[in-house]
Amino acid sequence: KDWVFSVEKASLDRGRSTLVANGVLGEAPWAANIALIKRADDDNVKIIDSLEGNVADLKFTLKNNGVATDDGGVGLAFTLAGERLDSLNPIYELDLPPLGPYSVEGELMHTAGSSALEELAIEVGQTKVNGSLRISHGEEETPKVELALNAPVLQFNDFRFDDWSAVDGGAKGDGGEAGAEAEEGGGAGGANAVAGENSDEGGGAAPAQAKTLLSHETLSSLDGTVDLRIGKLYSGSHDLGAAKAEVELQDGRFELKQLTATPGGGSGSLTVGVLYHPKANGTLDWRAKMGAKNLDYSIIAQLINPESASGGLINIDMDVAANGVPFGKLNLAQATGQLNFDFCPTKLEAGILDLWATNVLVALLPKVDSEPDSVINCVLGRCQLKDGVLTPETLGLDTTKIRVFTEGVVDLAGNEFDLRMTPFPKRAQLLSIEAPVSIIGPLTKPEISLGRAPIAATFARMTKN
Repeated sequence: KDWVFSVEKASLDRGRSTLVANGVLGEAPWAANIALIKRADDDNVKIIDSLEGNVADLKFTLKNNGVATDDGGVGLAFTLAGERLDSLNPIYELDLPPLGPYSVEGELMHTAGSSALEELAIEVGQTKVNGSLRISHGEEETPKVELALNAPVLQFNDFRFDDWSAVDGGAKGDGGEAGAEAEEGGGAGGANAVAGENSDEGGGAAPAQAKTLLSHETLSSLDGTVDLRIGKLYSGSHDLGAAKAEVELQDGRFELKQLTATPGGGSGSLTVGVLYHPKANGTLDWRAKMGAKNLDYSIIAQLINPESASGGLINIDMDVAANGVPFGKLNLAQATGQLNFDFCPTKLEAGILDLWATNVLVALLPKVDSEPDSVINCVLGRCQLKDGVLTPETLGLDTTKIRVFTEGVVDLAGNEFDLRMTPFPKRAQLLSIEAPVSIIGPLTKPEISLGRAPIAATFARMTKN
């Protein structure tokens, strides 16, 4: 990485030396105070005793902890703290998420061919995580990272990314603003002035050529594993129970092997698996699996809208994949798999921030069952997905008065509903004429309209009743 280094003042002697320096690292200004001491076994070699400074809005310290390493160096205690992680975008030319405030502290140990961060403590918002990290870095091998983390309590809401995406990134700047400011400032005073301005702004736009975190170029730059254990996982005030996750990154292939959680004190369960493999030719293979058993639906609703009061129990069995699709946003045009579910709601509330499926059900109920005291008892679906088109083998709805059966398709790739739902009364009713209901139009805002029940079908139903 290109960087500019200038010394503002220095004090040099045989025992201890100090430097006050600043400059620009990539497009980000930095400033530091550095103290050097002679190595115990060689008076001619100086090693770092302490280093304090800042780059962008990140403040950092390194201090000699007195522990010798295998290669004759020393261990270093370190701290890092910043308001927003994406303020580091100009340094790494990455599009990092807008997380913060955050801090990291621990002990850095270096040996031949590897480095380790021990006694690692990470804080993001109200979440605190402990663990260790080891990096193996042979000269000709891809660096390998092994990360083990334990979070007694993890707050899901501390990791909301706004409009940022690990695939598409977030709002991009023009890429030149930070660098231009640094050049105009020049020297020590200019670097410090820009650092203060960036800190006040509380975030940084990614450079124009920034790499997204889940691009082929980024993922193929290292291999690694992550083992995460969570004692209590929360979404707002909602207890999602204990959770654990295993992640592997190998040859640019990211895999969330399994994330498991036990919401509701163990009465429900949730498992998630993800495979994500962007390739050098610009294509992407992906697979998503999800299983839920007796899962409290309010958990899903509140993940999207913390104020939601919708509830009930839901079971899900989903396995969807696509190969060779263009890299970018989630592409469903070639997606194939299955989606099975059943949902027994206790309360449904429509709202722009709720799941679109909830909105559809709330809007649908008065069309299929006009009784004022009717409620939805259960929704059942057994669906096949091929080339982005979801075809129900079974899709039914049970309300207080009627049962509803469905035919048609949901075109996920084309963002279109094309469903017809036919209601049947649970009890015999004279002159019962239940007209079919159509759901047609965009997935986010479909039109729900009554059709016309043929006279012959009506008399047949009356005769049957």
